[in-house]
Amino acid sequence: WTWGGIYESNTSPYLVGPYYGDPNVWSSWDAFFANNPQRYAGATVYTRENADATNGEVAVWSYNGNISGVTHFSCRGTANDHPHGYAWESKPGALRRIFHPRDALRGQGMYSYGQVFAYYRDASKPIGPYPNPGLRKNSSQSISFEESVRRGLTVIEKVELTPVEKETFTRKSKEKGLTANNPEIRKLYDAWDKKVSSQYAHISNPYVLMEIQEGKNLIAYCREKQQEALAFFINLYFNDSRETATKAVSHYMFCVIFSEYGAEIEAIKNDWRRNQYNQKGAYIAPVPEMFVKKFAKRLFNKLL
Repeated sequence: WTWGGIYESNTSPYLVGPYYGDPNVWSSWDAFFANNPQRYAGATVYTRENADATNGEVAVWSYNGNISGVTHFSCRGTANDHPHGYAWESKPGALRRIFHPRDALRGQGMYSYGQVFAYYRDASKPIGPYPNPGLRKNSSQSISFEESVRRGLTVIEKVELTPVEKETFTRKSKEKGLTANNPEIRKLYDAWDKKVSSQYAHISNPYVLMEIQEGKNLIAYCREKQQEALAFFINLYFNDSRETATKAVSHYMFCVIFSEYGAEIEAIKNDWRRNQYNQKGAYIAPVPEMFVKKFAKRLFNKLL
């Protein structure tokens, strides 16, 4: 679970940093869990209304006891009709899954998970203690993201460079003396990646990972050398097939580096809102990678 620029409420400012042009589309955590807009076709709808420790399927963690300090979410063992361990499941960081008693991850300070302070419950189930033997309020059955994609209900839109764009990128990079793997940016990126992997792998909030010193160093240099940074990240996103935690976090970092062009990604998101289904009727999942790659392509036409 990540912040990704989500707000506390529809009228509040960003909870984590004034990053205009964030790649996520939800305006609040309530909207995200309520599936508005859809996380994917067939996703469970959750609500905080009448949710508590007896019926909550998603636990909300905070280091300061309120929504401004949210660090993490964990799910009950049988939440959304899928197995999540013997009691509760968490994903510490991007690439790990652990099973644990509800309060086993308690800690102090913003680099810990803090403690559980709120819950979301399945809105389709009758209100009552968990597990509830009552029937669902509707006949729809929630499915996992992977199952939704397998059934063709949801798609992840592939955003690639066309052959013409690749040729143009190579030509313009040579004209401007840019390298696709700038050595100074690579050095700063690798230092950040090493620090995140070795000391902060349990952190889910991308903005915390960007605020460590190595992240600040990378952002500062890239903001000063935006053309070099754009060439580096275009190479990272379109030519490097490796999937890492820092690469996922870099989608948010990219938007910070090029925040003055936030109107571009807002236009991309608005276009998605008008066209949420492909020609076959499948829902286009609003994943940050899609928005950021489209953003990078737009900046390529502006800056290179």
